[in-house]
Formats: sequence, structure tokens, C-alpha cells
Amino acid sequence: MDLHDVLRTGPASTDIVLRRGGGTRRSALLYCLTAVRSALMAPLVLFAPTFLVAFFLWLFGATGGTVAAVVGVIVGVEYLLAVPVIARTEVTTVHRIEFAPPEVAERYRLVRGGRPDDWRPLTELPAVWLVHSIMEPYEGDRAPAEATLVGRLDFTGGQVVWKPPAGTDAERLQEALTVLLGPAGVEVELVAKRSVRPKPSPASSSPWISGGSGSANSGGC
Repeated sequence: MDLHDVLRTGPASTDIVLRRGGGTRRSALLYCLTAVRSALMAPLVLFAPTFLVAFFLWLFGATGGTVAAVVGVIVGVEYLLAVPVIARTEVTTVHRIEFAPPEVAERYRLVRGGRPDDWRPLTELPAVWLVHSIMEPYEGDRAPAEATLVGRLDFTGGQVVWKPPAGTDAERLQEALTVLLGPAGVEVELVAKRSVRPKPSPASSSPWISGGSGSANSGGC
């Protein structure tokens, strides 16, 4: 996969792309509107407790109109509580990490859904970690090996974890980040982890459940 999907170089900075968009007032409003849309799912997520309230009201003799009114109030409260929580998450989520100057970086900043943070010196960035995990097939397994890549950027006061798109070349990404950040003393570590996919037990792979033969034989009694 082209590293442009992960690492983008522009006239002012080179960016690690975590999510698309973010960084302007217009995008902040857009993410708030997205939060309102996402909050519509809150009543569905909280369906079970709402249903229990309705059930107990009906069990204790409440009329259908009373049950509907109470459920309506609960759904409205769930929606009103969900909107600010989801909106805050959308606006504060980190979308990009910018490094400037674009060829050999000296400073960096986090770009969130709502706005970019202040520039920070790279001295606050001790390391960038790339963890490349490979799940190999067991003997006789026809499924191909599975590879995942996770990036972690540690900085003073916190960290950012992201997952590059599937197919990203881990070694090429490490090399590109080393060229960008290495002159400032930032280490880019690539950690490779290999494991073998667990072989399913015969019982779990069989299409028959253990009680099948007993059920079939019971008809002859």
C-alpha cells in the first residue's frame, strides 16, 4: 500500500493521518452535527433498561398511555445526555499528527476534530512505536496469515495510538518516519510479533452437536 494513505507530505508539514478531516471551525460544526446523528442510536443501545422500566410499569398496572409517556421521557433524556458526550468525543478525537518542517521535523502538534493543538518541540517526543503482529496459519490451515500494524506515539503527558490501513508496509513506514524524526533524536522502533493461529478443537469444528444422536435414538422408545 502507498504510504501516502498514512504519511502525507505537504508544503508546511508531513502528517501522520489517523482519521480524515478535522482542524477547522467548519469541521468542528460538522462533527457536532455528526454527534447529533450518532446520538439517535443511544435509545437503541439502552433499549434493555428502558424495556425493563416499561415492563415493570405494565406489571404494576400502569395504563398503556402512562407507559408510553414514561418511555418517551426516558428516550428524550437518553438522547439529550448522549449528544454532548458524543459531540465532545468527535471534536476532541485526534485526526492527524503534524510534523514541521516537512522534510526534517523540529516540532509537532496534534490536530483534533475541532482544532489543532499548539506546536510542541520534538524533545517532548521520546519515541514512536510500530507493532507488527503476524498470525500464521497452523499446519493444515487453508486460511492465509493475518497481519496487523499498530502505531503508538508517546509524548509528554500522554500518547496517541492508531491503526494504519491494512496492507501498510511496516518497514517502509519505519524508514520514512526515521528520516523525518531521526535527526531530532526521536527513535522509531519496529517490534515484530509472530504467533500461530489456534487450531480449533474437533468438537467446535464438527457440524453436529453432542446431543444429536441421543435425540435421534429417543424416538424409538
